[in-house]
Amino acid sequence: MKIHDLTPLALLLGPLVGLGAAQTPFAVNVTVGPDPAPLGCPVQITFSNDRPGIAGVFNCSYRVLDAQGGLVFDPTCSPILFDLGPYGWLPFEWNQVDQSGSPVPPGDYWVEASFESGATELHPVTLGGTDAGLVLRGTATVTQTFTGENRPFVLCSPLDPGRPFWLLAALGQSPGIATCGGTLPLTLDPLLQATLVPNSLLLGSQGNLDGNGMSMGPRLDLPDVPSLAGVQFSTAFLVLDFQAPCVVRRVSPAHTMKVLP
Repeated sequence: MKIHDLTPLALLLGPLVGLGAAQTPFAVNVTVGPDPAPLGCPVQITFSNDRPGIAGVFNCSYRVLDAQGGLVFDPTCSPILFDLGPYGWLPFEWNQVDQSGSPVPPGDYWVEASFESGATELHPVTLGGTDAGLVLRGTATVTQTFTGENRPFVLCSPLDPGRPFWLLAALGQSPGIATCGGTLPLTLDPLLQATLVPNSLLLGSQGNLDGNGMSMGPRLDLPDVPSLAGVQFSTAFLVLDFQAPCVVRRVSPAHTMKVLP
C-alpha cells in the first residue's frame, strides 16, 4: 500500500505545519550533499525545477572552491542550456578531485552553483569526518502533479560494499537512539515508527549497497497534501551485518529536509 493511502501520516505531520512555512522557492533550487561527505563518495549537486513551468539549467552549472575561495574544480565544457520540465531535476557529481583529477584532501569546500540569469549561489560541503552519508537528489516537494516519488536518495558508505542498509526518517534528531554500532541521529517519534514499515514514506528503504558502497534505490514518496509545505524532517540510514555480534555495522549522520510547496 502506498503512503498516499495512509492518511495517518498526514495527520502526524499536519500539526507541525505552523512551525514555519517554506518561503516561495526560486524557479530552480540546488541541493548539495552528502554533507559531510565520506571520502570516496561523489558529492551530489542537483538542480531541481520546483515550479509548474519550464526552467533552464546549463550543463556546466557548478564549480568547486576551497575554503578560501580558490578554484579547485571546474567542469569545463561547451555550455548547453537544458530545459527542465515541471518538477524535473538535473544531477551532477563531483568526485572529490581537483582540476588535474587528483583526489583533494579532507576539509571544507564550497560548491558554487550558477543559474541561467547569471546569478550564483554558494553551498558549503565538508569532506571527511564520517564513513557514511546521504542526500536527496533535489528538494522534498508537495504538488498535485509531482510528489517527489521520482527523486531518489543517494546513500554512500564506501567501506561497506554489498552490505544491507535501512533508511529511516523522523521529525527530530535529538536525543537520538543508541545502538550497539552508534547513535542513530533520529528521534523515536511517530514518523520514525511509521517509516519502520518498509516502502511507506520511503520507497526502497531496505536494500543492499552496490559494489562501491552506494545505493540510489530509496525514493521519497510524500503524501499529496499541499498543507505539508513547511514541515521539516530528517533521514539517516543504518548499515547492517547480520553475521556479526552487533548487527548495526555503521550509522550515517542525519540529512534534514524542508518540504516545499
